[in-house]
Amino acid sequence: MALIKCPHCGEIISDAANICPHCKSNIINKKRKISYIIIAGLVFTIVLSVMVASYIHQKRKIEAERQEHISDELAKIEELFLESDYTEIEKCLINLEINQYDTTDLRNELLTQRLLKQIDDLYDNADFEKIEECLKQLESIQYDTAEMREILEYDKSIYPTCAEYYKCLQETYETLHKRTYSSITTTIKKLQHETDNLKSLKIDQRSKLGLWLNTYRKSSDFVACDMVMFGNNGYVYMIEDDSFTDWIYADTISIMLQDLVGNKYAFPIALH
Repeated sequence: MALIKCPHCGEIISDAANICPHCKSNIINKKRKISYIIIAGLVFTIVLSVMVASYIHQKRKIEAERQEHISDELAKIEELFLESDYTEIEKCLINLEINQYDTTDLRNELLTQRLLKQIDDLYDNADFEKIEECLKQLESIQYDTAEMREILEYDKSIYPTCAEYYKCLQETYETLHKRTYSSITTTIKKLQHETDNLKSLKIDQRSKLGLWLNTYRKSSDFVACDMVMFGNNGYVYMIEDDSFTDWIYADTISIMLQDLVGNKYAFPIALH
């Protein structure tokens, strides 16, 4: 037991005393005060640790659910890309962005797929100007369009000749088949001119139009028709207008052209 001074009256008292026997004041025991502080600190530390642990657990749970949701959306997007369902993909991207997922690359991929699909549709319509616009958009997101540009330039260069030939072929067939020609010689020579132009074109099989051109020119029907009509001693050199036999040539040639204007060799894109 130790002796201390009363903090109120200054008299000597025991350090175990709770009340000063001289001035009757309450005495706060320093050691007891320290004990209370230590206990309070421990309780606070325990409560704080429990709260922090609970917060971390809850945060990890939320993050795990977020990652699971993101994984589900990404898997769904992958399937939707295969189905080209761009509307649903857009909805999935919005859900990912709500979950604070960076969708920049996915949005670029979505834009790329949409533009490539649009280019296919435009190609079928022979809308080369709008294809050019799509290529510029692809280039803005760092998509390599070098080969596509080569094919586009090739298609633009051969399309007029191919289209003129095919329209002339159709017109020649209809004219001869229905015998509505005013001059069979003029009709056949016009087709000969377009045929020579078609035969002069270069082939690039990377192009849908170039692939058709290659297949068409190598077909036995085209080769036979070209030889019989425009080869040495071909019909073009034998027909005479106003001859009583010109209808025989007209019927014979229309039969030869019938397969060339049929679905087997149908022009691959729109005719303008």
